[in-house]
Amino acid sequence: MLFAAAPLISALDFFQNKRIIKQQQLTRGQSNISYQVVCQQGTYLVKFLADVQHFPSSGLAREREYAVLNLIQPLCITPALLAIYADQQGVLSSGDDQFEFNGVVVCDFIKEVREFVHDRDTFADLAALLAKLHTCDISKLRADDYQLFVFKKPVELLQNYWRLCEAHCSVNHRVINLDIKTCFKHLLDRISNLVLTSDTLIHGDLNRENILLSQTQLYFIDWEYAGIGDVYFDLASIRIEYGLTETQLQHFISCYQLQRPHFICDRAKLDLMSLYYAGICWLWQANDSHFESEHSRRYYQQLTLLL
Repeated sequence: MLFAAAPLISALDFFQNKRIIKQQQLTRGQSNISYQVVCQQGTYLVKFLADVQHFPSSGLAREREYAVLNLIQPLCITPALLAIYADQQGVLSSGDDQFEFNGVVVCDFIKEVREFVHDRDTFADLAALLAKLHTCDISKLRADDYQLFVFKKPVELLQNYWRLCEAHCSVNHRVINLDIKTCFKHLLDRISNLVLTSDTLIHGDLNRENILLSQTQLYFIDWEYAGIGDVYFDLASIRIEYGLTETQLQHFISCYQLQRPHFICDRAKLDLMSLYYAGICWLWQANDSHFESEHSRRYYQQLTLLL
């Protein structure tokens, strides 16, 4: 059935006793579409989640996402979860655009988000937030069901992404230059030495857009790729996303260790995981841009520095 967003949001149980003043679409991604809903009682974020059957190679799993969202609520590291409608499904219509969804999530809307500040205090707060996530009790999660796909066959994953890039370039009559091919070969050679563990709850997608800084605290958002994985993946994400210098990285790791005194950072592994994370992001961004987008070039630059 085809729906417009406004009446569908109004019909959700959560909004039955609330007077809606305004609804506004915020983002439209491949796997979700978000709306800001302003009511007399407060402001909320409503997210419609795409049917994961349309993304068989993405590793998305809504059951895992819902379980993680419920598990982390006491940690206060993400906007408060207010409602999950796992069985809500349909097709959103916005002009000529259609979005097939199979699940809806309602949470608090974070107001007055400000630009991330690259200073010691902010990175210390970020390290503390990450350590809080990584010490979360995962005994209620079934390890096999919640292990993230990026930790199963890393070399194979990168090779699959590379083949997609090759196919897109071929269709569009683009030639991948020798420097890029050489970089990818060196990346695979290095990643073959990466030993992964899956024993900790991690976010799994800590790009800059998924870290919000309000007037009072930091939040992690968008938990689609969260699950049981290796802490070094999240640590590497922060390093690559914010382009940490050696001094900044040492400060960040030190602050993280203050919250996890028994954690001893394996620097060689962090370097390899940083390569892996940068490689995933590079190829993901390069797929649609033939290695020419700003984001693709940024990750490529990070890779060349690490290699």
